[in-house]
Amino acid sequence: MTKILIYAQDAGGARVILPVVQHLLATWKADIVTITHSHATQIFRNEGVEVQQLENLVGKVPLSSEETERLLDEFQPSLIFCTTSENRYDDSNGKLIRAASVKGCPCFASFDHWKGWKRLDRGDEKGYYLPDLLGVIDERARDFGTSLGVPDSRMVVVGHPYLEELFLRRGRRSRDFRAVAGLSDTEIVCTLFTQPRIEVNNRGVEFHGLFKNGREGRFLQIFDKIEQKLEAAGRSLHFFVKSHPKEPPVEFTKARQPLVDVLDSSVESSRVIAGSDLVIGLDSMILYEAYFSGRPTISLMFDELAGLDETFQVVPGILPQASTLDGLDSLLDTMKEIILSGEPVRMEEYPLSEGSVGICETVIRRMLGHNSGN
Repeated sequence: MTKILIYAQDAGGARVILPVVQHLLATWKADIVTITHSHATQIFRNEGVEVQQLENLVGKVPLSSEETERLLDEFQPSLIFCTTSENRYDDSNGKLIRAASVKGCPCFASFDHWKGWKRLDRGDEKGYYLPDLLGVIDERARDFGTSLGVPDSRMVVVGHPYLEELFLRRGRRSRDFRAVAGLSDTEIVCTLFTQPRIEVNNRGVEFHGLFKNGREGRFLQIFDKIEQKLEAAGRSLHFFVKSHPKEPPVEFTKARQPLVDVLDSSVESSRVIAGSDLVIGLDSMILYEAYFSGRPTISLMFDELAGLDETFQVVPGILPQASTLDGLDSLLDTMKEIILSGEPVRMEEYPLSEGSVGICETVIRRMLGHNSGN
């Protein structure tokens, strides 16, 4: 019987492959084993998918090369379907992809963003963690990969299963998060999703907060601009900052605490998004999740933020963008009505490949060399 080994490491990648995994479990007769890193375990379990947590199988992460080979020898998969992840602080995902290549086991891996291509490299070794086939979101991503030297034959456009799912069920703003936060339905909620600056040095990999190096002042200016524009409608406004799981605790040095509440990274992002009137941040995937969920969203492309690791590496032109305070002011003018309404953002059509789950399934069938899930 066909045996498929699923592996998910980071949260973003886990959400991308989850709809495909659910479809395979529901429709295929194959032996499907799902292993998750602790970052991804709860995402699968929340949807009723049974998983084995990597740390429980091997004792500790990152995986060693020996443990990676042992896992593959133990499970003997016909194919590996997995995420791709940042390998500079935990290369377990990359080692699994590399070991599959060495052992001749077909590997299909999902690339969950337009940026982040360093995850395919090990130091200066380009493409060291490149799978047999890399599923990318669209032609823009494939073109950028090609410009970096990734062979076109090793990439396939598959869309984005999770964004497509969000798009199909998008709706008006939810009251759930607001009720827990003690906010009325008339208060305007703006949430900033942060992301850390990654530094690799002789001490290893370090994560620095988004508000360091003078960036806090810029974000307070951004908050002021949003407050001026939206409170003119006669409704009070409340800001939340949702910190990234790998970021040091977010603290504001300026006296603005009554207006800005910092949410712990453990608070479920999807609930925060659903309860927000406006979502802002850099070009992290969480912004795309908010936008495709129907929430008004702005990507802050200010020059001083572009120095963050691989930020704005590829800009697909999907999100509303502001690169200056004046640009933010103009954008808020055009978005004000939809922000205040609580209704989902109007999108003329889905801008990515449709039927992404089916596309991924077709790729898996072809890699296995048969037309059946049996």
